[in-house]
Amino acid sequence: METMDPGGERPRVSQGRERRALIVCLLLVVMLVWWATGTVAGVKERPGVVRVMTGEILPPGRMWTSITGEWYSQKVPTGTEYTQSEGRGTASIACGLVTGWEASLSLPLRYYMDDRPDAQGEFGQGDLAIGLTAGRTFGAGLHVAANLFALAPVGAEAKPVDDTKTSPFSNDALQVGGGLLATYDFARSDGGIPLKTHFNARYLANFLELPTRPTTWNNLLLLGMAGEWDLGAFSPFVEISSDQPVHNYLIYASMAPIRLTPGVRFSTPVGADLTLGVDIGLSQELDQWDVSPEGFGPGYEVGDKLVPPWNAVGAVSVAFPAWYPPPPPYGVVTGQVSDTESGVPLEASISFPDTDIPSVSTDPSTGRFVVEVPEGSWKMVIAADDYLWRAGKITVARGGHLAVSVRLRSRERAVSTERAEARYATVSQLFAQAQELSQRGELYEAASLLQRAVNLAPDNVEVQRLLAQTEAAIRSQIAVHRADANSYESTGRWSQAAAAWRMVLQLDPENLEAHQRLVTIEQRRTAPPPRSRGAAGAGQGARAAAPSSGAGGQTGAGKGDQTALSSSQVRTLYTQGVRAFTEEQYQRAASCFRQVLQADPGHAGAKSYLARTEARLQRLKTKN
Repeated sequence: METMDPGGERPRVSQGRERRALIVCLLLVVMLVWWATGTVAGVKERPGVVRVMTGEILPPGRMWTSITGEWYSQKVPTGTEYTQSEGRGTASIACGLVTGWEASLSLPLRYYMDDRPDAQGEFGQGDLAIGLTAGRTFGAGLHVAANLFALAPVGAEAKPVDDTKTSPFSNDALQVGGGLLATYDFARSDGGIPLKTHFNARYLANFLELPTRPTTWNNLLLLGMAGEWDLGAFSPFVEISSDQPVHNYLIYASMAPIRLTPGVRFSTPVGADLTLGVDIGLSQELDQWDVSPEGFGPGYEVGDKLVPPWNAVGAVSVAFPAWYPPPPPYGVVTGQVSDTESGVPLEASISFPDTDIPSVSTDPSTGRFVVEVPEGSWKMVIAADDYLWRAGKITVARGGHLAVSVRLRSRERAVSTERAEARYATVSQLFAQAQELSQRGELYEAASLLQRAVNLAPDNVEVQRLLAQTEAAIRSQIAVHRADANSYESTGRWSQAAAAWRMVLQLDPENLEAHQRLVTIEQRRTAPPPRSRGAAGAGQGARAAAPSSGAGGQTGAGKGDQTALSSSQVRTLYTQGVRAFTEEQYQRAASCFRQVLQADPGHAGAKSYLARTEARLQRLKTKN
């Protein structure tokens, strides 16, 4: 911001060289300390966004330069009116080097061109500055940088106040300042929106000694925010910024000037940027600034102030390899190897098969490793004793750095996991078969399969739930068939009663009550009909008269008892057959059911199971 020369005699300002020399020395010491502690990445300032200087991260060994031109319209007061001037321009060039400390050193030079008639032949004035920027990246998309700089006027502006015939603060006063830059790249953080946001805050202190008293003038707090839609070669942006005077209530007669800067940046694959923008003033500045003797010193008057409504801005910035030693033809891979479950660091080996890259081992106490890898893509294998090895493809850039984190699974735990997965598959199969059998009404077989599943997975709540439902259904149906059987027995319908008890045995082959009742029913069915007393006596007489025949009969009966199966043996065979059927041992099941039918041809349960068993065997034979 420039002001009109109010005219009048100006006192010579004391130079204060000792004070400035001390400030310069302190500033250089701070810069050296800052430089030595710079971290992560150098920053090339891109002046395309006028006040919010966006940062581009560059690797060490790269040099950058930028050229900025600015031409803006202004209104010059002539008496009580404002007339349009032909304009005012500035040109600046800045260069920087990203050093081995991963900081950036810049040297900008700005030159002012002024065609105002009252400049009295002084066509140019300029600023020479030195700056240092160090930054750090947090996460995937956030980059934060800090900047220190010092600026001293050169050329016409370096003359004392009474020789410049321009604005009262144009002299050889030293200007120092610092700033904070933050950029967040949404595209890099989540791979989504190609949007970058920038925030810039800078503070500028201008030291000037007055003849009457030392004071600090022109202290500025510069704030800015910007958004940049990164579309690759074409990136539109918009910025809003403010230059707020902090202590200076004399020179700047302004109410927190605010500016809006829309523009567009064009990028090229070789690292060059061309930026065009318009800087538009949004707040109205006051028409006058106070240079009265009470406010500024003797010999000054109240003067008018320029009102620049807009600026046209253009900038070109380029990054290229410097004479600084280029990056080595390899990159660095660092990482840590740890246990998957516990996170404990592991002693592991890192190798690159089919290459000449030497293998390295991790530190046993920390699990960390560092290895230099030629640029390119490589297969990396990480292995540790008693752990499953892992492999992956990495891509390393020249002079780049790649950080990896690897977790290995214990071999014993992996085997246990595989067994658990196998059990889970078996349980799932048994569960599905049981559901199908339950739908077909084969509840006993379903319950047997579910019991096997529970034995394999005792904690499986779903299997336990279905088993409980199946057993409840079995108990309910047994109660129904038992009630039917008792009803049939009470009315002497022995065949129906036997069928009902056999239905109970299909649901529970080991049901002792059903087996006993079937034996009783069979005895009653085969018992001879009751005879009269006379016939009974005649029979006894005949048996007494023929003792030999009775002996022979007893012998024959004894032989029959030796070859026939008892009811308990039949029950055991039937139970074994049902169990073999549920375990899919169909040959054995068929043999058991055939033996039951040989002893009891009317056994309905054995008939039903034998038919189903033979159908299963036939199905298996067809598949094979």
